[in-house]
Amino acid sequence: MTRVLPLPVRLRQVADALAVDGVLTVPQAVRHYAVEEDALLARFPHREVRFRPLNTSAREQSCVFLAQDAELLRWEPGWVLAHQAGTAALRHALQASRHEWERERGYGAHRPDALWHRPDGAVVAVEYDGGYPPAVVREKIRAFGEQGTYGGLVWGTASQVRTGHLRARYGGDGRQFMTVDITSTIAAAGAAPAAGGG
Repeated sequence: MTRVLPLPVRLRQVADALAVDGVLTVPQAVRHYAVEEDALLARFPHREVRFRPLNTSAREQSCVFLAQDAELLRWEPGWVLAHQAGTAALRHALQASRHEWERERGYGAHRPDALWHRPDGAVVAVEYDGGYPPAVVREKIRAFGEQGTYGGLVWGTASQVRTGHLRARYGGDGRQFMTVDITSTIAAAGAAPAAGGG
């Protein structure tokens, strides 16, 4: 029988996750911390946002994002919130603790979204791909491999088709590709790390 922690403890876990991840969607918080939506909305600043799962997607999705910082929710565009939540989804899928995770600030081809300081001492570059053009994908993969400072690469995206394509083209050499979902309270199929190192 699984023991459920008291609600204040679970809300504290969500707050701790937000301190590391910046944002989570309500479905992510429900899935990982077993907190009802009403309790989350009563406790944390939130904003409903429409966004495309990939920037090339024709369809938009709507999701409620949570943060400790109301200003973050007020000023960041929806695609940035979705990107941050996607990076958080990678942390959860990898089962990386808050203490092993370092979210990078800023953007650029040579900077991953996060660093995963694995227990074995390796520092792994983590990138969430919201639909980068092929040239950007190539440049990021090349840059993360050439720097010599990373003990692997984890690359996540919202599309199983895109994940499969990237894995077929760039897999191996310590790179792993995975699919994550920020809009469902049920873990996405294929969310577990794929073979290929990391």
